Amino acid sequence: MKKLEMEFFDEYKKLDVTLKNKYSTKTGVTSYIENMERFSDGEGFVPSWREDYKALKHYRWLRNKLAHEAGEDVNLDKSDLAGLKKFFANVSKNKDPYTLYLASKKGKKGAIVYKLLTFLIIVVAIYAAIFYFVM
Repeated sequence: MKKLEMEFFDEYKKLDVTLKNKYSTKTGVTSYIENMERFSDGEGFVPSWREDYKALKHYRWLRNKLAHEAGEDVNLDKSDLAGLKKFFANVSKNKDPYTLYLASKKGKKGAIVYKLLTFLIIVVAIYAAIFYFVM
C-alpha cells in the first residue's frame, strides 16, 4: 500500500471505531450510513446531508477496495483523505450530519411542546379570568 492509501485506511479505521463507540454499534461507518438512509427528511434539517451521505459511501467504497482488492490501483487522491479527516473532525465535535439531524429533530419537538404548553397556559388563564369575573 502506498503512503496515501495507508493514511486513508488508518483514518477510516479511526472514524469507524469512533462511530462504533458513539452509537454503540458493531459496524460504525456502515451503521451510520444505514441511519442516514432511514431518514428521508435529513436534507430538510441538514443542508449538507446528501453530500455528506454520498461522500461517506465513497469513503467506505474506497476503504473496501483497499482492504479487499490489494494490489489493484485505487483512484484515491488527497482530497479523499482531506474529506475523511474533515468528516472525522465533525463527528468529534458533534457537527456531523446525523448528530445535527437528531439535534434539529429534538429541537423542533421541543419547540412544538413549548408552543403547545404556552397555548394551554393562555387558555387556562382566559378561563380563569372569565370564571373570576363572572362569579
